[in-house]
Amino acid sequence: MNKSKNISIIILHGWGGSSKTDWIPWLKKELEKDGFEVFAPDLPRTLAPRYKEWMSAIEETLKLVSSENKIYFVGHSLGGAAILHFLGNLSRSDLSAKKIGPLISGALLIASPIKLLDVVKLNDFSRREFRWDEIQKYCPNFSLLYSKDDPLVSPKKHAVPIKKYLSQSRVQLQIVNGYEHFIMKKCPVILKSAKELLNNVLMFGK
Repeated sequence: MNKSKNISIIILHGWGGSSKTDWIPWLKKELEKDGFEVFAPDLPRTLAPRYKEWMSAIEETLKLVSSENKIYFVGHSLGGAAILHFLGNLSRSDLSAKKIGPLISGALLIASPIKLLDVVKLNDFSRREFRWDEIQKYCPNFSLLYSKDDPLVSPKKHAVPIKKYLSQSRVQLQIVNGYEHFIMKKCPVILKSAKELLNNVLMFGK
């Protein structure tokens, strides 16, 4: 992929995760082999996440992206939900939406929930609604990857509604089996999905 040096990828872990858990360090390394600029920030207070702190962490990571690079997001579980919230509120952030918005080209959401459990540790996220029109204003390409046997995030209850709400965008939904909540050290299907998203955007444009 000869345009890889003009692309930055930001990988966001989920609840209880970090840049060093599960497949994140492996995926980061694999994408860097292809020449991509990759960031995998450690989001704060991961066991008791705070919405504003996670949004600020995403903003700070975006400031590290090489100037004029196209930006892609990869989010696992709550990390994917955080991506949707960030996109939906980009116009309200401290970043320049006019500058950053045109650079955001796609997002891969892996086992990401549309509705969070209303528990104390997630209340800061669960009581917030997604702003679907704003999300699609800034990100026109999505890939959704879910597993049939996920005990936490059912594709029927989460992936299908997300695809419906993203009706103004190009959305690729892939439902696999045997991966549960994608808690593993290596996951080639995630790497494949990421590369397919990148290739599709390069082929069809933003």
